[in-house]
Amino acid sequence: VLVSVFLIQSVALYQSWLQNRDETGIRDWAISAVLFSIASLLLTIGVYSGTIETGLSHTPQIIKSIGNVFSIGGYFLVWIGVQHFFHQPALSYRKATILSLILGAIMLLENIMQMPPGWRLFVVSTAVATLALLSFRDFSKHADIRRPTTLMVLTVLLVASLVWYLRALSNIGIPLFDIETNIFNI
Repeated sequence: VLVSVFLIQSVALYQSWLQNRDETGIRDWAISAVLFSIASLLLTIGVYSGTIETGLSHTPQIIKSIGNVFSIGGYFLVWIGVQHFFHQPALSYRKATILSLILGAIMLLENIMQMPPGWRLFVVSTAVATLALLSFRDFSKHADIRRPTTLMVLTVLLVASLVWYLRALSNIGIPLFDIETNIFNI
């Protein structure tokens, strides 16, 4: 379902960009939705491949790490898209790609050496939370906050950032958020 939702979102954003080609931020958001769709598919495959006996013990973690790289790349594009939408200097696509791959390599350390439990989820949660917060910061600087849609976008970005930070903390043993039930333990 999530894969379909992201693909539909991507088509709608791409259509909007075709009508406003000078707004590269819209194109960035369309591509980010495609990356989120791929990430959702890979994460689902990674979860379910853990229930199938393949003889390759690290396969699910590797698939999930690759899915997480696509997710982080998507969040980089959301942030870059905000900067482009408001015609501000933005991080280059190359740097965002390199940073996403570096974070992916860090997550893959879990397969090579003994890492603390929840290592991969801590890395991806912290990265996503930070990128959502950066998007919130840049959007709030330049958008007209008197508009209801602007307030809605800002609320979504801020809440997403807070939830991802709480997930990151719970993955290193600070029980503020129960990942299994998605309920706060405060």
